[in-house]
Amino acid sequence: EPHQLYVVRQPTAEPNASLIINTAPLLAVQPTVDVRDIAGNYITDLNSKDLVVRIVFATFFNGVELANQSVLASQDGRFEFTQVSMRGFHGSQYQIEFSADGVLPAQSDALAVGPCESNQFGVVGTTECRQCPGPGACNGST
Repeated sequence: EPHQLYVVRQPTAEPNASLIINTAPLLAVQPTVDVRDIAGNYITDLNSKDLVVRIVFATFFNGVELANQSVLASQDGRFEFTQVSMRGFHGSQYQIEFSADGVLPAQSDALAVGPCESNQFGVVGTTECRQCPGPGACNGST
């Protein structure tokens, strides 16, 4: 019997990192979720269940934009997301929460918002990067 969701493939913004880049918010590694029974066993046959997994965000600070998405299970019982994108405040960390009716939710590992480009600065309290003014020196920080 389905009991809880489990994140099989953790989302990341870059192939080898967990930094969200606001200028390219589509996550490089898209999340995959499956369903486990109360003993933690992976359930492959969900044909008789009408489970739809939804994503929402859990954040350590406010100010994240996350494209809402829902997916139905594939033939092997896995829920594979393909178009998850995020934007967030510079220096903040976020988690994606996966939920479905009748089972316990799951959360991704933390994703942090990366700095702006080296010729830019981050506007505090926003997701915006601006060009460094005139002869000023910027290092991508806020």
